[in-house]
Amino acid sequence: MLSVLSGTARQPFAQPPRPPVQGHAWHVVSERLEVRASKEEDSRVLCTLRRGDSIEVDQASSLPDESLRHDSSPRARLARKQSLGLKALRVLTPTPGWCSASQCCVGRARDVGHAWRYVVVCRDGAYVRRGLELASTHAFTLPKDAVFEVRERRVNEQGLARLRTDDGWISEDLNPLSGQRGPVAEPLPVAAPLTFRVVLRDGAVVRETVELSSAIVSVIPCGRTVEVTAKQYSDHPALHCVPRLRVEGPARGWISQRLNREPPRDLEVVELVGVSEPRVAPPLPPPAPPAPPRRPPRPALTGPEVDLAVGNESLCVVCLTDARNATFVHGETGHIACCLLCARALQARGDSCPVCRLPVDVVIQHFFA
Repeated sequence: MLSVLSGTARQPFAQPPRPPVQGHAWHVVSERLEVRASKEEDSRVLCTLRRGDSIEVDQASSLPDESLRHDSSPRARLARKQSLGLKALRVLTPTPGWCSASQCCVGRARDVGHAWRYVVVCRDGAYVRRGLELASTHAFTLPKDAVFEVRERRVNEQGLARLRTDDGWISEDLNPLSGQRGPVAEPLPVAAPLTFRVVLRDGAVVRETVELSSAIVSVIPCGRTVEVTAKQYSDHPALHCVPRLRVEGPARGWISQRLNREPPRDLEVVELVGVSEPRVAPPLPPPAPPAPPRRPPRPALTGPEVDLAVGNESLCVVCLTDARNATFVHGETGHIACCLLCARALQARGDSCPVCRLPVDVVIQHFFA
């Protein structure tokens, strides 16, 4: 998918934007984007681009999607906003050719800089529900590679991180207790560095990681500008995840976009003042034909293998995939047994500690100093 920036990226936002030109800068937001020799889906692949790469598109000669013209559903409305109602895009650079517009999204530089955008990465799409809990009404389903803006991130009663959009709530990950595992949606990478100015009188506290409990690196004084290269919500506090920004200078680390307080005391820490020009990345060569597998795929873990995996002190005892980074606290003791996602889900279901079977008082995420 792609995100287009206007040609006013280096101008102050107070100035009116210049009239659009044929060649726009777009940003790939799908995991892999194939640029082909023609509009046909089976035509020769010229190059492959990755999420976050930039390309130029000639909108005037691109192919419109007639199926969206008279469709008033929320899904169609988001698709028109995302790709301007186009079906196939005429690519100018880095390699002339064609690509699918269903992997694209469009917006001006200021809008893209301010927005918290996610892309659907789950093959089956993302369910949009009316409420925070999974028992709420299903509104519609966003397809894979759809882009949506997030207003808030919270953890629900089942221990699942949920993303609030203008149309409802979307799960960030599949429910591990359902037997499935993996992300539903992921944050879009920042296509070009963003420039923010510190506006809080007390300055911006730079911490080592995205979590507010990590070590303080430095404090950037009010009035200084910083370069932001990534955006991410914290995992804590669960009822109000904090929007965080990764800065590269003058100090490297993470800062908050707003104070972690209830409105109206959640003052802005920084404000957006500029967006850098996107850089066109060199394309990857066309993919080689798949080689025959040398050995059969590894079967799922069973029997003694599961016992061995559970005995591995670094892996979550529930999903057997992610690292153990959460502690089940009971009384004055605790057990480090699961990843944060599985631990929250087990606690929400009312389960006891999977190690000692004691009732769980609280689940915490631990960090090593």
